[in-house]
Amino acid sequence: MDLLINNIMPSQLLPCLAIPFVELFPDLCLGWWTPPSLDLKQYASLGMLRVLLQLIAWLPVLEMVLPIYAGDNGTFSFLVLCAVGAIVGRSVVMTKQIQRVTAIPLWNTTLPHDKRQALFVAVTHVKPSNINKFDEICVRYVALPTKLVGIAVFLLVNILYNKLESEEDKMKILVIMVLVIIGGVGINGMRHANIGMDIMFRCVFGLGFVGLMHYLGQVSDMLIIRSIK
Repeated sequence: MDLLINNIMPSQLLPCLAIPFVELFPDLCLGWWTPPSLDLKQYASLGMLRVLLQLIAWLPVLEMVLPIYAGDNGTFSFLVLCAVGAIVGRSVVMTKQIQRVTAIPLWNTTLPHDKRQALFVAVTHVKPSNINKFDEICVRYVALPTKLVGIAVFLLVNILYNKLESEEDKMKILVIMVLVIIGGVGINGMRHANIGMDIMFRCVFGLGFVGLMHYLGQVSDMLIIRSIK
């Protein structure tokens, strides 16, 4: 079993699997996106735990990618800023968005799940026009942390692509990036619309993420072997 796991990804990257795991079980309220159950109270109460979990999950990635970025500390620093900024920023903006939704009197009444879902989608898709207040700025730019983590993933894929020698592996890492993007976009769009499609996109995201960790480990091993030689 240990050999099989090590063939997929290095053991030091196993904590990173917390990221796709919590997305496969969204009602844990520890994932990036609000759960399909719309238990916003639970999601908000676990905000600090969610930040801690995501930082712990990203730490092995940053530790392993640092030697790969040797000689390009500026890009590595930008990658770290994007990842950490996205995690912390997501917690802040989602807290403000949840406060905005739960402040609506209709939300606090007894609503069927489908109508509660429709209300949530309607409210979260309306952007505040007055951005003089911090709360309204957060709600207006609630998607910004997701874009930042997307940039972090792109930077990671880019450095791995440049370090891989095989053209086949280079094509595979591009396919993996597409899977992560499609999975993330699909989860964002389908988690409150179609449970079957939501599950499919969560599996696609998980598959892409595991593939990304596999190639991170492969490139890291390759550089270690080169340094020994």
